[in-house]
Amino acid sequence: MRRLKTIALITSLGLSLAIAPTAEAKAKITKPSAPTISAISSSTVKKGKVDVKVTITLPASNGGSKVTGSRVSAGGKSCTINKTKTSCTLKSIKNGKALTVTAKSKNKKGFSPASTSVAYTAGASAWPTTPVATVVADAPAASTPAAASTPAAADSVTSPGAPTNPYVLESPRFDTVRWSAPDNGGSAITSYTVTSSPGGFTCATTELNCLPAGLSIGTSYTFTVTATNAAGTGPASLDSNSFTPSR
Repeated sequence: MRRLKTIALITSLGLSLAIAPTAEAKAKITKPSAPTISAISSSTVKKGKVDVKVTITLPASNGGSKVTGSRVSAGGKSCTINKTKTSCTLKSIKNGKALTVTAKSKNKKGFSPASTSVAYTAGASAWPTTPVATVVADAPAASTPAAASTPAAADSVTSPGAPTNPYVLESPRFDTVRWSAPDNGGSAITSYTVTSSPGGFTCATTELNCLPAGLSIGTSYTFTVTATNAAGTGPASLDSNSFTPSR
């Protein structure tokens, strides 16, 4: 009878160990979230066709596995973005063709859902579009030259809008803050500045990502981003997700 009880106890323990979830099972890897299309532009027209360059913002979540690449699709064509780079070019698109541009990113589990689509006409001005200044019709000629209208071109340039979608991308190779470009106010953006809270640590860049130096390991931070052009610095973005440095 004692032997039967011992066998029953061992069998019970064995079943318990088999049923208990492992730590690896809990850390489930999923497909990444969708990337964001942040900019589109066209090359000069040649023989009725253009190349269309598409820039993306990588997914806010990599699903627990590093992003290994992305794919951009439009007008029946596609191009591949290698690893964590952020742009590729759709070759030889008919000038004036209406495109619906989407992007997907992938990790070892597969491709993410498609990004929000962007409508773009091949050969058109860069997207996001810059607001066009209102053109005022010429007033009737006055009796003296002094009545000629004053040029208002300078008034059409303003400081940029607030950058959008700021988030911290954590990866085994490096951590960084990323964002999407805002409206440039009619003048090219010359720099972006990222500021941490707390601490007020900053970094400046002409790219769409950077991470301030001086952050303390174990401290939780959020970040805001501003853009600057010839007219000045625009408003700050919303706060990014929180980030705690571990190295």
